[in-house]
Amino acid sequence: MSQSRQLAAIMFTDIVGYTALMGSDEQKAFDLLRKNREIQKPLIKHYNGTWIKELGDGVLASFHTVTDAVFCAAAIHQTCIDVDGLQLRIGIHLGEVIFENNDVFGDGVNIASRLQAMASPGSTWVSEAVYKTLVNKKEITSEFIKEETLKNVSEPVKVYEITVKEIPGYLPDNIKAYQQQSRTEKTGSKKSVYIIAIILLAALIASYFLFFNNKTRPATANKEDTEKAIAVLPFKLIGNDEEGRYFAEGVADVLINHLHGIENLKIRSRTSVEKYADTKKTMAEIAEELKVDYIIEGSAQKYKDDIRIIVQLINPKTDDHIWQKEYNKKFEDILNVQSEIALQIVKELNVALAPEQKQRIEKIYTKNTEAWDLYLRGMAYQRNWWKFSEENDINFAINFFRQAIDKDTTFALAYNRLANATRNKEFVDLENKKAIKDSILLLIEKSIRFDPELPDNYSLLGSFNYFLLKDSKKAMEYLEKAISLDPDNPLPLTETGTILQNQNKILEALSYFGKAIKKEPGESYSWLLIMTGFSYTCIGEFELAETFYKKALELEPDNLQYLGFFAHQQHIQGKYEEYLKTINKSMSIRKDNRGLNDLGKAYLLLGDYKKAENAYHQFYSLPKEITFWLSHEKSAYAQVLRKLGKEKEAIKYINEAKDWMEKEMRNPYYDLAKVYSFLGEKQKALEYLGKWKVDWGGHVWVEKDPLFENIKNEPEFQQLVQRFKSEIEVLRNEARVKIASGEFPTPEMIK
Repeated sequence: MSQSRQLAAIMFTDIVGYTALMGSDEQKAFDLLRKNREIQKPLIKHYNGTWIKELGDGVLASFHTVTDAVFCAAAIHQTCIDVDGLQLRIGIHLGEVIFENNDVFGDGVNIASRLQAMASPGSTWVSEAVYKTLVNKKEITSEFIKEETLKNVSEPVKVYEITVKEIPGYLPDNIKAYQQQSRTEKTGSKKSVYIIAIILLAALIASYFLFFNNKTRPATANKEDTEKAIAVLPFKLIGNDEEGRYFAEGVADVLINHLHGIENLKIRSRTSVEKYADTKKTMAEIAEELKVDYIIEGSAQKYKDDIRIIVQLINPKTDDHIWQKEYNKKFEDILNVQSEIALQIVKELNVALAPEQKQRIEKIYTKNTEAWDLYLRGMAYQRNWWKFSEENDINFAINFFRQAIDKDTTFALAYNRLANATRNKEFVDLENKKAIKDSILLLIEKSIRFDPELPDNYSLLGSFNYFLLKDSKKAMEYLEKAISLDPDNPLPLTETGTILQNQNKILEALSYFGKAIKKEPGESYSWLLIMTGFSYTCIGEFELAETFYKKALELEPDNLQYLGFFAHQQHIQGKYEEYLKTINKSMSIRKDNRGLNDLGKAYLLLGDYKKAENAYHQFYSLPKEITFWLSHEKSAYAQVLRKLGKEKEAIKYINEAKDWMEKEMRNPYYDLAKVYSFLGEKQKALEYLGKWKVDWGGHVWVEKDPLFENIKNEPEFQQLVQRFKSEIEVLRNEARVKIASGEFPTPEMIK
């Protein structure tokens, strides 16, 4: 691999408002991206620059001289004026960079990128190093903006905005043609458009042979040929000190996070590899099951202030160790060691690394190693909070995150995880406890203050605003921000899909889930599978749904949430015996009484009313903060009591259910229809049912629901049932087209 260090002027450009445009008009966004490319490539060449690569809607280029870079930037801005909607931000820095395999790395790249991000629309911002080179250029004026401490840059940087009054020979012929074309389009002259189109086509053909045929095509002719899949197996613990297991787990998790989001490198999720922690399978067998090309295995130990980490990169087909290294360091070196391992693996696999990816790998979240140690301890508990067992108590995670913040009050990641853990712990009570909600929001705000570019903050805010603050607009804005900060992160895509799913926008949700699954991996991977399954349940694609449920449960067999979703499908399909088995499994895991309401429902559906009554009675004897969220289930309890001839009690519970539905439910029509059917008010029941927007697979369940016994034979009820089925059939047909095209998730994507 050829590598050289050079002094170069690095230019970063970015299209203003591109992310928002992608969300509103995808075709227009792609057209703008194409026009941007057509403008910049010949101009960069004209000013003796090197087009290095595109980064989304951004372009990275290098120049031998600052003057060339600045004149090129001015020419680009000038040409963009004639293109409707195309406005750029440009940043330029002069510094030493590393050129390696047609790519460029180093602080020079980082600083140019940060300057571009800060620049105002339509302007070029430069560093002091660039400004000092230009001070005697009469064609160029400059204005000092501010002194800024840039992320991952040790010294503050003085920032200037430059204006070029005169651009010598700034337009090559093909750009003149392009500019003339834009003006002609505005006047509507068809004849001129045809002539200029021919000129432009000739220029593009020339550009193709000049730029692509000789250089780019061999490297990118077939993306799938260069894509590598890799799995990081759970790290083993060196020695017998079980207390140090959190450290081994943490090192492996950080490595997965570092390697995620690198183009042409597919990293398997933590939940996918967890089952291989103590496996006796060969590397070849594991690779075949996970469908990966390479495997990383390792072991780690922390003893007082010393750490030992052993890492091996393996080709499972040959069992060759491509690279291996042992690190014996002080714990204070842990953050650098973790980054070094990831960078070395990328290098050994010969995978191109974009500047922002390298920055993410090298990012230091805290310089306080005690805080980092406490953070890793907290994460060990947070990963398993849903198991509701004493050894996985979420309170342990919360306490460790608090201690981490005490050690470093600017530790953004710890604030984020503390907010997340608090939400998980208090979710049942959050609706009624403003103080807890305010506390969580304050934690997120602090995290954003100390790291405004941490995507997980905006994902969490999106979920929080929708589910607890009932603000859909803000929720989607935050999630869009998270996606823009880290497009390869499946978490905000999954959160967006979850909200759309909850809004009954099933096809839109499946589109986001499809994008997220293609990204892989992440802590939320198994949740993504569950939500995909649930979306398919909603449109009656039960076989597909079951595939995704079972895959998620294969990864996390004891996850109570996942079992709950799977049980829901079993019950609406009328598989009552299987439903009862799943409920009993959930209760054996939970070992408390929170699943008694589901048990009551299972016995109601099976016709065992005495057992149903016993289960419901026990459930509604629990503290109100536990039963509050399921107050609508009192309608099912009322049905049980009626079957046992306890009419007075039945009416009491049905009225309590009705009161709760009217006050608390966002979409109460189906549930209120059940109440009025139970009360014998048929017309009112049918009226509410007619207002219902089918959700949760209800088009199948509505005919089976025991609470509709009083209206099932009404012609209007049968007409409504047919209407619901027709509505879902339309969605299902649309979905099948998307499934066939690969836009929506398929079982092949998760094998």
